[in-house]
Amino acid sequence: MLVDDFDMETIQVALQSARSIRVNIDQRNTTKFESRHRSFIRDQQMFEHFRYIKEILYPGKKYIIWSHNYHIQNDPEPVGYTKTLGYWLDQHYSDELYTIWSLSYRGTINYGVIDEIKTTRNESVEAILYQARKKYFFIDISQQLQSPATSWMFVPVLQQYLHGTGAYDIKYIPRNQYDAIFFIDTASQPVYIY
Repeated sequence: MLVDDFDMETIQVALQSARSIRVNIDQRNTTKFESRHRSFIRDQQMFEHFRYIKEILYPGKKYIIWSHNYHIQNDPEPVGYTKTLGYWLDQHYSDELYTIWSLSYRGTINYGVIDEIKTTRNESVEAILYQARKKYFFIDISQQLQSPATSWMFVPVLQQYLHGTGAYDIKYIPRNQYDAIFFIDTASQPVYIY
């Protein structure tokens, strides 16, 4: 038996991982659902996995969830998305949650293939942040007051989604989706260690 060879924590992690993998396989193999519903299933399972870790495996600890911007949006439905990991985190842990939006103006990324970041729209949030002419910076937008310099945080603003690769553009109010922004002028593809 497993309990003879492994401690209970290891067994619990293995069981939760198996649950997550099963949902992921079902989500990828199902053809009856459109991609929006597939994303809903995926993000819901990411939340259930996190909730298991936070409430059962390691209660009372602090966590950092590093995810693509879309997955941590607090309220994605007004911009036409399904509920995300960020939505459920906000619903269950809003008093403990702090989301950081990561953006780049230029450089290269790797989404399975190496792609160049092309910020082409002057009204995009990437172009607005680029005007600071800094290599990188952090802004806590949750604490900003509305002024001419910060007005773009309070109105629908264009993001060149997928880091400006031209995949598609979306608009949303930054303050409604994230608490802060981490901006990098020039991104570079990761160097994988495995």
